[in-house]
Amino acid sequence: MKPIGLTTTQAIEIALEAESLLEKAGKVASIYICDRHQAHLISLTMGGVKLASTAIAGNKARQSAYTGKSTRQTRDGNVSPEVLGLAQLVPWAGGVPIYDEEGNLLGAIGVSNLSEDEDEQYATESVRKSYRTTK
Repeated sequence: MKPIGLTTTQAIEIALEAESLLEKAGKVASIYICDRHQAHLISLTMGGVKLASTAIAGNKARQSAYTGKSTRQTRDGNVSPEVLGLAQLVPWAGGVPIYDEEGNLLGAIGVSNLSEDEDEQYATESVRKSYRTTK
């Protein structure tokens, strides 16, 4: 049986892909990736981000890892009662779960500093371009 989880190497690949996409667009953001247990794997803060962006990116990733849903989905009312117990519930899009090809939750990425639509776009694109899938 293959272990289920996101490796540090995979997290680094996804974070570097996000950074590359942002740089190509002339934008900056904070990127945070955690495993399915919400444990920190990597964070990357580009120069020029707003002070709170790093913490918000982490909260977005942990929320998505906890729920297995994007932060947009939980914000828009797809919230189960256990989510309401999160101490740092995030009301913005930009957190995206990471699944493998078999549908197993591996972890999540959070991107913060731009509009919530852009945060979500860069999070989703970086996961897709790094061979993983999102739901």
